[in-house]
Order: sequence, then structure tokens, then C-alpha cells
Amino acid sequence: MELKLHSPAGAEPVLYTWPLTSGRGNDKHDGAIEIVETIR
Repeated sequence: MELKLHSPAGAEPVLYTWPLTSGRGNDKHDGAIEIVETIR
């Protein structure tokens, strides 16, 4: 599944693979913070 963020400034949309988890076991990381930082 993909998450597409459209820019209010008219730039090209950014595509993210969803869910944004990477790694395994104890190294598993939720990458959703990247989206929050992009929106800010």
C-alpha cells in the first residue's frame, strides 16, 4: 500500500510505502515521524 502526500504549493506528490516500518525485532523502527517532519 502507498501513501501519497500532495503539496499545497504545487510540487510533485511524495509517495511513501505504508506502513513505514523498517528493521526487525528490537531494531524495528516506525518511520511515520518522517511524514510528520515533512508536513511541518
